[in-house]
Amino acid sequence: MKILIGTHAFHLHLLDFDPATASLTQISKIELKEQPSFALQHPVHQDLFYVNAWVDSIIYVIRIDKESGKLEILCQAESGGGGPTYFILTPEGESLLIANYRSGDVTRLGVDRTTGLLESKNAAETDILKLPYTLPQGDRPHRLVDRQSFSHPHQVIALPKRKVSDIQTYLVPDLGGDAVFVVSYTKEEHWKIWNKWSSRVGWGPRHGVVNSVGDSHYLYLVNELVNIVTIHPLTFDSNGIPSITSPVQACSTVPSHLAKAYVPVGPYESIACTILLHTTPEGSQQLIVTNRNANENIRPEGDSVIVLPINANGKEFDVEGAQHLIGAGQHLRAAAVTSGVGEDKAHYLLIGARNGQGLTVYRQGKGSMGEWDEVLRNARLDGLDLPISADWL
Repeated sequence: MKILIGTHAFHLHLLDFDPATASLTQISKIELKEQPSFALQHPVHQDLFYVNAWVDSIIYVIRIDKESGKLEILCQAESGGGGPTYFILTPEGESLLIANYRSGDVTRLGVDRTTGLLESKNAAETDILKLPYTLPQGDRPHRLVDRQSFSHPHQVIALPKRKVSDIQTYLVPDLGGDAVFVVSYTKEEHWKIWNKWSSRVGWGPRHGVVNSVGDSHYLYLVNELVNIVTIHPLTFDSNGIPSITSPVQACSTVPSHLAKAYVPVGPYESIACTILLHTTPEGSQQLIVTNRNANENIRPEGDSVIVLPINANGKEFDVEGAQHLIGAGQHLRAAAVTSGVGEDKAHYLLIGARNGQGLTVYRQGKGSMGEWDEVLRNARLDGLDLPISADWL
C-alpha cells in the first residue's frame, strides 16, 4: 500500500505501508521548491499528480513510475497567485482550479485532457479571480487580526449537479474574510461569483466536504480559528445555483475539557485543520477532523483527531459517540484514509505530525463498530521532515 507524503520542507516522499507488519518504508523521494504541501492525483492518468510549491507559487505535474516508484517532473507552471494551497480538476478535466492563500485569489490553469499536462506556464489574466474582501464586522480576538486582514482562500470544493443542464459550481472557503463563496468557471465566461455566505466573526472557515444523502446535500465546514465544525444544508434554485444556509449543528473538534478550560493566545495556536468524510466497513459515515498547535503546557499529550459519527440522515453528528485519537503528536495536518482492503475490508488512517513525531497509523476493521485502533505510532523515516499532507495511492 503506497502513500504519497507532502511536506513543509523541500521533498515529496513515496512510502510503502505493510499491513501485515504495520510498518512503513521509504520507496523514493524527489526534491522540489519549498513546501510541496498538497498533491492531487489525476482521475484518469493515475500515475500523474499535480503538486504545489507553496513558497514559490509553482504547480508541478509529477509522474510516479508504477514499477520502480521513481518520481519525475514532467512540467510546471506558475499558479497565478501567491501560496497555492489546494486545487481540484474540473469534471471535464480541462481546468485546474487553485486556491491561493497568500494573494487572496482563485486561479485557473488549462489542462490537456489527452495527456493531463498543463497547457501553459502561467494563468491568463482573465483566469484570475480576486476575492472581494470585506472587513468582518464585530469584535475579533486580537490574535486573529493578522490572519484576517484580507482574503485567504483555502480550498475549492466541487458541488453536485442536479441535472445535466445545471451550471457546475464550486465553494471557496475564505478564512480571512469569514465567508464561503459560491463560484463557477467556464472557458467562455471565466470566473463568476454567484453568492456568498458569511460565518460568525472570527470563525475562519477553512476546509469543507459535501455529503449527499438522497436528494439532500450538506456542507460540513471546519471553522479553523474556533475549533468548530458546522453542518450547513445546501439549497438550489431552478438553475442549479446553490446557496449555503445557516448551520443546523455546531460541534467542537477538541475534547470538551480542553474546549472549556483553554483560551488560545497566538494566531496559530489550537486550531482545527484537515477534514475527511469516511464510510466505515459497516456502511455508516464518519467525519474525521485533525487539530494542531494546542499549548503544550495545557495539552502535554499532544493534539487530537476527532472521529464524529454522522447520523443516517446526514444532518446530525452523534457528539456523544465521538472518538478522540490521541498520541500522534503535535500539529496534526497530514491525514488520509484508505478504501477497504483485505478480506475484512479494513480501513487505515494515516496521521502525520508536522512537529517531529512522525507518522501514526490506525486501523478500522469490520465489526469494530467504527472504532479506530492504533497499529503504528510515531514512525520516523530518515529525511522525512515536516509532513503536511498524505494520499493513499
